[in-house]
Amino acid sequence: MFNFSIEIESIENFQNPANFLNFLSEEETENKNLISLIGKVALKKAFFKCLGIKEDFKKIKIKKLTSGKPIIEIKDKTLKKILRNKKVSVSISHTKDIAVAICLIYE
Repeated sequence: MFNFSIEIESIENFQNPANFLNFLSEEETENKNLISLIGKVALKKAFFKCLGIKEDFKKIKIKKLTSGKPIIEIKDKTLKKILRNKKVSVSISHTKDIAVAICLIYE
């Protein structure tokens, strides 16, 4: 199995900070950099699109390694079971007003 998804988000869609409440946890919003937050939203959308399942953004958390590379922490037992023998690779990039994220899920 090899699935991938790309998601693009614009800063125009997130002018109101309340827009993040549906997507990100309090811990994920500690970094107040708007375009970084939008990148996390894009990554969550890309992840669920890649899996082909209904989005439930609170079931995962976007974290960073000390190197700055983003990773997805799975908080849900069902998702952990689905991904048991799979690898997830992700990346986020952005300009000053657009964020793009890619997710690859493979065995």
